[in-house]
Amino acid sequence: TTASPAAMSAADDAYAVLGVAPSASDTEIRTAYLRLARMVRQVTTVHHPDKAGAGDDSAAHIQRIVRAYEVLRDADTRAAYDRQRMKAQQAHALRMRPPR
Repeated sequence: TTASPAAMSAADDAYAVLGVAPSASDTEIRTAYLRLARMVRQVTTVHHPDKAGAGDDSAAHIQRIVRAYEVLRDADTRAAYDRQRMKAQQAHALRMRPPR
């Protein structure tokens, strides 16, 4: 299944979540996803959420990584996401413009 571009909130920029540039290739996106998934898996194994005192939000972090990858791995979904992202950036720039 492919995630909807709307699945990423404004705070969770898919490119930032994966640590890649918007110009990243499909291979770079996949490599970043696999690297992050491995890192989170290792941390989760050591600091399992069911163990007492493990107050990390690794499950939420994993979900953000998976959503980001699902949005960016498909060319059509990525293009739709990029359009939404550009509109949001333009709207933000207009809001930040000083009054005349």
